Amino acid sequence: MQLVFIVSKEKMRPQDYLKKLFLIMKTVLIIKIKLGFGLEDDLKCMKSISKVLEGKNVTLMVDTNHAYGRSEALHLGYALSEYNLRWYEEPVVPEDINGYVELRSKLTMPIAGGENEHTLFGYKSLFENGAVDIAQPDIGSCGGITAAKHIIALAHSFGVEVNPHVWGSAIAQAASIQVIASIPNTHHSIFARSPILEYDQSSHPFRRELLNQPIELNNGMVDVSSKSGLGIEVNLTTIKKYKTN
Repeated sequence: MQLVFIVSKEKMRPQDYLKKLFLIMKTVLIIKIKLGFGLEDDLKCMKSISKVLEGKNVTLMVDTNHAYGRSEALHLGYALSEYNLRWYEEPVVPEDINGYVELRSKLTMPIAGGENEHTLFGYKSLFENGAVDIAQPDIGSCGGITAAKHIIALAHSFGVEVNPHVWGSAIAQAASIQVIASIPNTHHSIFARSPILEYDQSSHPFRRELLNQPIELNNGMVDVSSKSGLGIEVNLTTIKKYKTN
């Protein structure tokens, strides 16, 4: 399964992180950039990243985590049009469905959202209003695997792509891998775009330390386990280490 690497400014400048990433990985094809720090800062960040990526065949997405109102989100979207983004994620607050609709009607890049919708009924409203091009249910909060499959089927009935949001523990990652591997392509061109796995690069003890055999990267890909269940074994020592009661 193909990965998308998530780049944030939490610990180092994105351009420095990318240089480090390309030293480790032979092939990095898809990268998501965390924006939403302020319009001027966001644009400087993207320019710095584009210099590092010059001459490399890399697809970018951005995620502002609903940091902006409609006017700022639209301003940023226009400014980012040159980057041929795979998607622009959570441009406005999730409650502003009309804002999603407005941005989708005025911008050329696909609009993604939905990680903060937690029921099938919330997604139904998004789809009926034509608010998103790409729906992003989070397996850990949308109701689990069964609910996610219902959301996927509903999305496809509206012609909306689904690329689950993945963040949190290794258990959530493992569940997401199984779901993503089972999602059929929404559209049926010869070279149809398939969903990808978001792989957050920030450190977190409930990722690698939580499993006896952590999910490993292999040149920008992860294996889909064929073992029973989610294909993982939880490290009980880690559970005991962080247990609070």
